[in-house]
Amino acid sequence: MAISVLVVLMVLVPFAGRMLPGAEVANRILPGRPALQLIEQMPDVMPDTAAFAVLGAWAVAPLLVAVLAGERVS
Repeated sequence: MAISVLVVLMVLVPFAGRMLPGAEVANRILPGRPALQLIEQMPDVMPDTAAFAVLGAWAVAPLLVAVLAGERVS
């Protein structure tokens, strides 16, 4: 289940987020912009600590969903 959630979060949510109204606001919390900002390929849209926090949340979210669903994550 964690892999399924990861695929949905990393592929479908960013794609859908770009298609909806207000995509500029949504793109700030999707993993692409903070990652590009940290490797200095994009101008700063948030402080570096916030960019690290956003990327960390994207890494932890699928694991948290799997734990809450009762699956054993190893």
